[in-house]
Amino acid sequence: MRWAGAPSIGVLIGLAAAGLACGDAVGPTHTTPLAGTYGAASIVRQQDDLSDDLLPRGARFDLTLSADSTVSGHVVLPANLRETGESEPVDQGLSGRWSLRGNQIRLRLDRPVLGNRPTLAAVKVGLVGTLVVPDPVNGVLWIKLLLVRATSEQDVGTTHHLRNRFSFAD
Repeated sequence: MRWAGAPSIGVLIGLAAAGLACGDAVGPTHTTPLAGTYGAASIVRQQDDLSDDLLPRGARFDLTLSADSTVSGHVVLPANLRETGESEPVDQGLSGRWSLRGNQIRLRLDRPVLGNRPTLAAVKVGLVGTLVVPDPVNGVLWIKLLLVRATSEQDVGTTHHLRNRFSFAD
């Protein structure tokens, strides 16, 4: 005697498998849409009552996120970042890898920037992030970054003209 429910079980197993295949991905998000070259539109230093844009003082944060998950770039920050005025300038190349989970970009730099391997967030206007720099005298110094996508290689390092158009709330 053949059981009449046998074809129904096959259909249920197929539907269950299809449902599992359509579920949320558990791995990292595909990185290609964010791959590109970014430059700083804003680099703001904040500590206690001090808050100023470092771009007019020659600061730069250029970052290239390659589709193969490698990172390259360059960071320049002026001397005396801390309120106490006790720090060397930063002039450092960037290299390493990056990964994306949701809208969070994790940089795994070969050499940290001021002790940081920052995580950036992808937002409408570009990438935002914060470097946290310990200051043994005055607590913590924050360097807030807004990086925007460069439309050409010539734009890298010159995106500071955009700083007045964007805020971290965008």
